Order: sequence, then C-alpha cells, then structure tokens
Amino acid sequence: MRLSALSLIIVMAAAAAWGAHRLGGIAAGYIEHETQTRAETGLAAAGLGWAEVTVDGLTVTLRGTAPDETRRLQAAEILRRAARPDHLRDETTLVSAAGTDLPPFALKFLRNDAEVSLIGLAPEPAGRAAVSGALQEAGLDGAVNDMVESVDHAAPPGWEAALAFGLDALRRLPRATIDVTPGRVVVTALAPSEEDRTVLLADLNADRPEGLTVSLDISAPRPVIAPFVFEITRSPDGPRLLACTAETAADAGRILRGAGLPEAACAVGLGAPDADWVAAVEAGVEALDALGFGRFALSDLEARLTAGPGVLSEDRAAAEARLATRLPPQYGVTFPAPQPAAQAVLPEAPSEVPHFTAVLDGEGGVEIEGLVQDDVQRAAIESYAAALFGADRVRNSVGLDASLPRGWPQRVLTGMEALTLTRKGALAVTADDVTLTGLARTEDAAAKARALFASREIATTRIAMHFDRAEAAAVAEAEAIAADPLGACARATKAAQERAPLVFEPNSAVLGTGGAAAIAALTEALQACPAARIGIAGHTDGQGRAESNQRLSEARAGAVREALATPALAHLVFTATGFGATTPVADNETPEGRARNRRIEFDFPLSDVAAAEAPGGPE
Repeated sequence: MRLSALSLIIVMAAAAAWGAHRLGGIAAGYIEHETQTRAETGLAAAGLGWAEVTVDGLTVTLRGTAPDETRRLQAAEILRRAARPDHLRDETTLVSAAGTDLPPFALKFLRNDAEVSLIGLAPEPAGRAAVSGALQEAGLDGAVNDMVESVDHAAPPGWEAALAFGLDALRRLPRATIDVTPGRVVVTALAPSEEDRTVLLADLNADRPEGLTVSLDISAPRPVIAPFVFEITRSPDGPRLLACTAETAADAGRILRGAGLPEAACAVGLGAPDADWVAAVEAGVEALDALGFGRFALSDLEARLTAGPGVLSEDRAAAEARLATRLPPQYGVTFPAPQPAAQAVLPEAPSEVPHFTAVLDGEGGVEIEGLVQDDVQRAAIESYAAALFGADRVRNSVGLDASLPRGWPQRVLTGMEALTLTRKGALAVTADDVTLTGLARTEDAAAKARALFASREIATTRIAMHFDRAEAAAVAEAEAIAADPLGACARATKAAQERAPLVFEPNSAVLGTGGAAAIAALTEALQACPAARIGIAGHTDGQGRAESNQRLSEARAGAVREALATPALAHLVFTATGFGATTPVADNETPEGRARNRRIEFDFPLSDVAAAEAPGGPE
C-alpha cells in the first residue's frame, strides 16, 4: 500500500474517533439536562424549595437543609423517580433538633355543598382517621378531593380540639373554607340567610372549646326590599326622616350624613332600582335644602318634591330646576302644587304640609303627631291608638285643621291598624299617600298591610317592610320563656346536649374528649333557669352485669352533678340517680342503639312544656 493511502486511512480513523467522542458528549449533556429538569420540577411542585440538585454524568446529588425527616425523605423519593437509585447521592442535613420536634401540622377544608377538598399535613392517628370518620358521619364522603399527607407523629397540644371544632364547622356550613392548626381554627363561610348566619355564629361560639382560638367570618346575603323608598320633610325645626333604604351600610351612612341625620335609621338590603340610587337621594335632599320648607319623596325611579306653605314662587322654581338638572336621567320627577299658605297658620300643629305620623318603637311605645279635622276625630284616634297599643304606651301631639281632605280619618285609622303588623315601624299620612315602613312581625305582614289598605279603598300606598326571621324566632322564644321559664330551660338544656354530647371514657365516670365543652354548654343553658331542683339521671347500655351497670350509671350522674356545682348555678339544686340499663330508649342489639342508651338526662319539675318532652311523656 502506498504511503498516501495509509495516511488517508489514519486520518479517517481519527476523525471517526473524534466524532464518536463528540456525539457521546452531546448525548451525556442531554441526559444530564433532562435529569436536572425533571428533578427540579418535581421538587418545586412539592414545595421543597430548600433542596438543591446537581447532576454530573450519571451521578445525581441532593443537597440542602431539610426542615424535618419527612420532607427529606419526600425529596429523596422525587429524585428516585428522576434518576436510578444507585446513581443518587443524598448529602442533605436536618435542622437542629429544636426544629424537628414538631412538623408543621395544618389542614385546610374547602366545602361547596357536597364537594369537599382536603389539603395539608396531619399526624396519625389523630388526623386522617378522624377526618375520614367525621366526613362519613356527616354524609360528605361521596365527593372528596383528598390531598392530605400524614406523618407518624404524636398530635401536638391543641390539635385534637382544633380538628374536632373544624370538622364540626365543616358539617354545619355548606359553603366554607376552614383552616385548622394546633390551637387555632379560622372559618370563612357563606350562610344561606341573615337569620341562619345569626344561628350559626351563636352555635359555633357556644361549642368553642376552652383554650381554642377561633376566628369566624360568616357572611349572608342581604334581604330584598321592595319598593326602595326615601322620604324626608324639612320645616323651620329641621329635617325629619320618614323612610330610608340603601343597598349597603356605607350607602346608608352617606345618605344620612347628607341629610343631616347621622343618628337616624336606614334599612339596608337589595332591591335598589339602579346604581344611581344614592345620587338620586342626594339630589333630592339638596333640592329640599334649597327649598327650605317642604317634602322630598323617592320610590324606586319616581321622585316628588313638594314645597311647603309660604315658599316664594321663585325659590320653588329654583329648587325644582335644581332637582330636574341633578337627578339622574332615568328618574322621573313631579312637582305637586304647594298647599295654600293659610294652612301654615295652625294653633295646635307644626307649620308644614298636612300630615299625620305614628312611630312604633321596639319596646311597644307609640308616638303619634300631626293633624285631624276636629275634636271628635282627635278623641276617636286617641282612643283607637290606646286600644291597639295600650293607653299607657301612647304619647300624642295631635293638632286640628278643619280643611283637611275628605277621607283623612279613614287613612289615619287604617294606617294605625296596619302599623300593628310591625314590631318597629313608622306610618306617614299625607293628602297624597300613605307610607308604612318597618320591621314586620310575620313573613306575610306586607301582604296583609296591602290587603288592609285595598279593603278600605286606600289606593295610594307605599309599603317597605322587612321580615327578620332570626329576630322573630328570638321574640317567640322570649315569649315562650316568659310563659313557661322552666319548660324553656328544659328545651335549652336538651339543645345544649345535642350540640355538645356528654361522652365518658370507656367503663369510666371520667368525661372524655369534649367533656369541658359539654359542661360549659350545659352551664350556659342552666344559668337561665329559675330556682328549682333538677334531677341528673345516668343510663347505660345493656352490656355487662346489671350490678356493674348500676354502679357506673350512678357514678356518671354523680360526676356530672359535681361538674355543674359552680357559683353560676348556685340557684339550682341537683340530684344524681343511676338507672343502669333498666330504661333503654333504643335497641341494645345494635351499636347505634347501645350508643343512644349510654346517656345522661335531666329531669325538670314538670311544666306543661317539660312534661311533653320528658322521657315517656306525650309525643
């Protein structure tokens, strides 16, 4: 072979070797890059920002200071999925022992009706098992997105109480976010209505375990008000508010400050005709201020400005032009002719447009003021008011005006009758219309008021009444307590036991988890009882010997009696009696029945109500 051919072969072999080396280097670099990317992505997704990864050829090294052993193992597992285990070098360290004693236990519950999501880290067995059991008991285990991690670690102080309260709140609240950490629970939720919100807040606060920090942020939709009304009069004595509604508390404050009545009341709810409601009210108030004497009324999109007697025609024209210019364009406005100035000269009535008002306060007192045609009408109206509200509760200042329009007495008497449909309200009668506002006694009170006015052929009426179901229930409960205080006490005690049942350690008279909360709930309920002798009855299930069950039931009744022996209940005398398994209320052959039979009951001296609810009493 010639020398030139041999040289060519040598050159080609060298080039092939260099190319293979180059390709091998490129392939190795690609593998390193892919391994590094997979590892870093997995660590970031798991929230393990403390971990660092380096890849050198086939060797993958994990470095960093792990906050605890659990997180270190989690990072190592992610790397095992990114590279072969025999290529992994773990050079991580742990924080000092003081930092590894307690893992960062925290759970977040999110509920949207039947859908529940769980996120966080919990100890076992006081974590996942407790959550699963509570969800199953509440019937919420059907659609659960479970992202809870658990660690074989003892539950920290305050964890079990916080978890139990959080799960109870999750059961009660159909739309909620609940954060549970040792010793603290934060609840953010939406209640179906304002009355439900009031009940939920009261129940959750009553069930709050001692020593647990609880933050409750429960909101509710606002009531619907129809129609939206605002009405104000102005005389030399100043402004007087007859009706006021607003969509928010901030809007109500703005309206009242603008009217110069910051201490007055304004109903808050949904139903404003549009976003310009506050601007329309403010335009009317400004026009009335410019007028100096008269009345401004707004009902949904219809406004009315009435000048008082004696207002100069040029002042009235200027105020009307001001309102027509400032009022949002979608609002209509009318300017009724002012009343004759002679009507302002009245010896026994304020000098303003003819009116009659009756205001019912929350305590049952009524103040009536305004005009009637003669002494006969005045005597009839005062007598009618006394019959409706009680003679000792009526304060009146009624003047005379013989020129009042026909049908005036009928409007006044019918309006006062309609006022009885409110717990707290106001009636305003003018020559043009009748306005009734306030807090309704019943849910159908507004409909009853409209029917009443229609039956008397009083067509021009405006009714803005709001029914507060929670307040109505509270009033009914107060009336029931006044009629039968001991029966009300029996109901309250029964409700307290349902919210926080008394649970004992197995085969023991020692109260178990939640015992302190149960005793606190009972104490709060019993505080309202009148002085009485109340029996505490202990019962067991049918398992075990009769003698042992009898002793256990006596011991448990006695333990409850001792727990309730506090200064707050010094007006009550408690007796403790054990009945063993002799008076079951359910089948002892099933676990559920036996659980119901293991109970503590309170025996009250029988009132009519208590007798109906006592064991063995009428259904």
